[in-house]
Order: sequence, then C-alpha cells, then structure tokens
Amino acid sequence: MCVKAQGGSSGGSGAALASGSVWLATGNDLGGSLRTPAAFNGVVGLRPGPGRVPRGTRLPSMDTLWVEGPMARNVDDLALMLDAGVGQQIDDPLSFDHAGPSFVEALEGTGMPKRVAFSPDLSIVSMEKEIAKVCCSAATVFADIGADVTDDIPDFTGVLEAFQTLRAVLFATMMEPILALHRDRIAPEIIGNIERGLNITPSQIFAAERVRIELYKKVIAFFETHDFLICPAASIAPFPVDQRYVTEIDGKPCETYIDWFSITFALTMTACPTISVPCGFTSEGLPIGVQIMGKPRGEAALLRAAKRFEQAVGISTQLPITPREGC
Repeated sequence: MCVKAQGGSSGGSGAALASGSVWLATGNDLGGSLRTPAAFNGVVGLRPGPGRVPRGTRLPSMDTLWVEGPMARNVDDLALMLDAGVGQQIDDPLSFDHAGPSFVEALEGTGMPKRVAFSPDLSIVSMEKEIAKVCCSAATVFADIGADVTDDIPDFTGVLEAFQTLRAVLFATMMEPILALHRDRIAPEIIGNIERGLNITPSQIFAAERVRIELYKKVIAFFETHDFLICPAASIAPFPVDQRYVTEIDGKPCETYIDWFSITFALTMTACPTISVPCGFTSEGLPIGVQIMGKPRGEAALLRAAKRFEQAVGISTQLPITPREGC
C-alpha cells in the first residue's frame, strides 16, 4: 500500500479528521497549511483573515502572513470551531473581538453569491491537468446555485516571488538564533529558508511589499464586482509520504520545494479569508479540494457560500469513518 502525504504542517489535523480520530482540529497557515492538508484529506480548512483568531507568542506579533485557524469534517463543524477560536487576546496585537452573530448562526443566512470568478491556475502557477479539470467542473456548481461565473480574476503577477521574499525574512526573523544553536537538528530546506532570509536585500523587501500593497488594491477592486474567487487548493494530487517534495508539475520542473502549493500562498498575500472545501477525486480516488476566497473580514459570508457548495457537491458525507461518541 502506498501511503500518501498529508499536505503540510497541519497534516496531522487533516489526517486525524479524515480517519475519525477527532471531530474538530486546529492548524496554522503561512503558505497553505490549513488549506492543502484539508484538500489532501477530503476535509475543510479555513485560513481566516489576520487577527480573526489570536495566535500564540511564538510568532512575531506584527506578522500578517502566518495565521491560526480551524479544520473540520464539514463546514457546520468548522463554523463551530471558528466560534471557539475567535476573540481578542492581549499578547496578539492584531486580534480583535468578534462582533455580530456567531458563525454557526451566520450559516443560516439566506444570502447567495451573485457573481464569482474561477481560475485553474491564477495565470501564474503550473497545474496538473486532472486537478484543473475536476476543479473547473466543481466551479460550475456555483452556476447551478444561481451565480454568474467569470474568469475575471485579479492580476497576481510578481506575487509568488514577493511571498518567497517575505517568507524568507519571516523565517530568518524567527529562527536565526535557533539556527546558530541547533543547525545539525534542522531540516536542510528550513536551513535554506533561514539563510535566504539572512541574505535578502532591503531593495528586495521593498519590492515585495510594493507587490503586496498593489495586490490588495487589485483584490478590493475585484470585490466591487464579484463575491468570491475560486481556484484549486493544490497543483497536484496527494503524493507518496516518502517523497520529500514535488520536483515537477505537469512535466515542468519545480524551482523550489514549495512550488506545488504556490496557488495557496498566492492567496495568502491577499490577507483575505480563504477556505478549502473537497470538490472531487482523481481517477485513483484521491481527494481534490478547491479554494474559495472571500472579502476581507468576510468569514461569515464565505462560510455560508462554502456550506451551499458543500451541500451541492455532497462529498462531506463520504468520509469513511464517523468519530465515535466519547472518543
């Protein structure tokens, strides 16, 4: 039997949910570690907007790229977990009190998306053809529930390079002292991330921040005419667990070990809430997830739309194991 990778640093949460070990789980997401494991395990994972869920003291307090969030077997449970996690915490200066109805209550709202956009690759990433085909078919579900589906997405030019720069700076900020003391205990990829951050020039940081600023402006303009942006949650299907990382996508060599989930970290750069929801399976029966990105601070509307999508697709009822009472 070939055991498949669980999709990232919250992969344990995704596997525990899919196997019926737990009802609810948490995770964190810098480049996609709430969304990709959800997609690989046939469950749901929400990357909230910065500050929605307070973070622990391990992370730099002013960073907006790395967030905490919920994972669950379906959107109803995810809303419950989000309600448990939101709020202001004094040691997270970006956190804030939640106002308005609970997210569980928000699921009962009647508002439906009127216009959404779908892209198989955001015009910037490589994508396996089968993944693109399944996600494209899933996007038509929004048309079935009454939304106009377009391909009019924001311009993501330069976003991948900008994220790589800012991610490297974040790694160096957090881990330079650890590298000095424990280099022999750190994975070579993480060492490379830290050292890249230490060698980033001021001009590279300035350029990356300008890309992020401009992207946010483009996203705000996009949401003047659209309710949601939809795209795949990964460029490839789950791969063997003993494969360290993906080296090519659709026959194209990868430049870095994180290229295979670049479609998630592109959306990280928008600061918008984004949910990964199961949308189908590969020809081998492996789960595929789709990302739905909502408006800033728009988690309630995003969860409502995700629930409607989930109900229409019907995959949430196909998880092989139901958690036992009292487990």
